[in-house]
Amino acid sequence: MNLQTIVVGITALMIGILGGFVVGQGKKSSVQTSQVVVPKQQVAKPDTVKEIQSSTLFENQTASFEGVITKVEENIATVKNKAGKESKFPIADEISIYKFAKPNEGTRLSDKKDIELNKDVVLVLVFKNTQYEIVSLTYNPPTVPQEPFSPLSTSSPTSKP
Repeated sequence: MNLQTIVVGITALMIGILGGFVVGQGKKSSVQTSQVVVPKQQVAKPDTVKEIQSSTLFENQTASFEGVITKVEENIATVKNKAGKESKFPIADEISIYKFAKPNEGTRLSDKKDIELNKDVVLVLVFKNTQYEIVSLTYNPPTVPQEPFSPLSTSSPTSKP
């Protein structure tokens, strides 16, 4: 092969690539694309109770998270999650409140007056009538103080001959 054949081959290849690119650009603009418009999710204002639609696939839809209850007014609890976001939820008429005096020694209560403010709590909510409703509260049990770990021996093992 001589140099002229190689130059002609490379030139033909470049023209082919350029032609394919130009033709592809022309077809690209004529291809119709459809856009899917996703509606914006409505965000509840902190002073309102959020209403959403349920799925017909489930009988019950539940949610749970850790946070603190900062205020209770009548049947509405103001709740703040660990990230500091706040929202209001109705409290179920039949609520279960679990408190621990000691680890593994809990008490189940059902009176709304037993709700404690500004304490870590795990909330369980059930979706009813277009909104989530608090059905269960579990106040974290107190932690058991533990002695710091100390090794039994600080000497290194010795090998016997």
